[in-house]
Amino acid sequence: MALPPFVYSPFVRDWDQLDNTDIKQLKDASEGWNIEYKRDVPKAEAAGKSLSSFANSYGGWLFYGVETPSGGASMPTSFPGIDNLAVPSVLEMLQRGAVLVRPHPFFEHKIITGPDVVTGLPADKSLVVVRVPPGAQAPYIHNNGRIYRRIADSSEPTHETDRHILDLLWQRSNDARNQWRDIVTQEFVVSRDEERQPTVHVFLTCDPHGDRGAELPLNFDAFVDLMREPRKDSGGLPFDNFFTAPYSFVARQVAKNDPYNLLLTWRQRLDGTAVVSFPLAWSSVGEAQTWLEGYTQAARFHQLLDSSGLTKGRILDLCTLAHLLTSIVDRYRFLLREANIKFDFYGCTRIDHVWRSVPFIDVPEYSELLEKYGIPLIQHEAVRSPESVDGLWNLENWPTEYLDRFLSGFDLFSGAAASLGAWLEPKALLKDWSGLSSRGQDRMVERTSRSLDRRR
Repeated sequence: MALPPFVYSPFVRDWDQLDNTDIKQLKDASEGWNIEYKRDVPKAEAAGKSLSSFANSYGGWLFYGVETPSGGASMPTSFPGIDNLAVPSVLEMLQRGAVLVRPHPFFEHKIITGPDVVTGLPADKSLVVVRVPPGAQAPYIHNNGRIYRRIADSSEPTHETDRHILDLLWQRSNDARNQWRDIVTQEFVVSRDEERQPTVHVFLTCDPHGDRGAELPLNFDAFVDLMREPRKDSGGLPFDNFFTAPYSFVARQVAKNDPYNLLLTWRQRLDGTAVVSFPLAWSSVGEAQTWLEGYTQAARFHQLLDSSGLTKGRILDLCTLAHLLTSIVDRYRFLLREANIKFDFYGCTRIDHVWRSVPFIDVPEYSELLEKYGIPLIQHEAVRSPESVDGLWNLENWPTEYLDRFLSGFDLFSGAAASLGAWLEPKALLKDWSGLSSRGQDRMVERTSRSLDRRR
């Protein structure tokens, strides 16, 4: 998002492909800006210095289990490795070291086990390989109050005191934050006829701070193949119109609709960030009774509208919102899985043009809420969830049970609904989440069919 992922690698092959046949390449890789070798299990304080120094510089690689001559930066002399039983201790020290740094630097690790004849790595030993991207939340400050960086060919982190360098680190952090803010606050151009159309924008990212080095390793043809996929586990949203845009690919769901209209549109950036926009289903208050047919709470809701004296404005169907948010989160998870990106991912929503609208949710608890407190009439032109431009919901990329997939989009929906005045206890939504989303999908299909029939 904000920084290039890795400007240097001592290896020819990609990170996911590394094994013990690759470590021979380290014999020609000297310590310095991007590499640090350590012979033994580190202490947490030293690990924190190393991690923060790479994050504050240009990113780099830490190798535990590599011998170098004393007296400064140098080439490896041997690869004795770390005893396999001691490898968990290295990983623990790395985690503890990261905790000693504010903010915590992001890093990944890989265990490369012996034997390797070329380097002499024994069969019962391993190398612990750690890569750290350049950190977008710089400066990363050690708990001793110091800011460490990598300097030239030094084998150890160096305490940085140059005010100009420190200012540049702060600017790096500001630039990364501002880039995300530019994405979530951007203005979307629509036609004059659609200026009052309630519109949902969903922002998804697997690298919210730009410090994970995320990349979407897909070419345009691969993106098209994945976005055409209508399988249920990929979100069930078949797209049929594709083109490129600056630093991104675009997919739209046109089908038999007017392509000039505001339609479901997926903008996929190459850094893994996605921006998905779609019109939110609505009707006038006067047509609400017919428009909401098929919902279990439709009649009750219409009675509440009559008794409230509301005769103008719009009704927003949040059941269709539940269905689409669920499908969008599933599709994004599917894309990350196919791209072998294993980070958690995050999201937020913005809904434009909703002033003086009334939300509808087809659950009895919402009807009870309206009977108790009255009809919510939205007082904002646009709402955001979470409210802060820097706020994000953690949407958990890798569910371990079907229940997690079943709840895809729940956090996005409950937050968006609350921002529209339709706040409910999570348990009230969870009780019928599947049915709520399914009923929203059914109404979408019915309304689309009626619309097509009218055109004929």
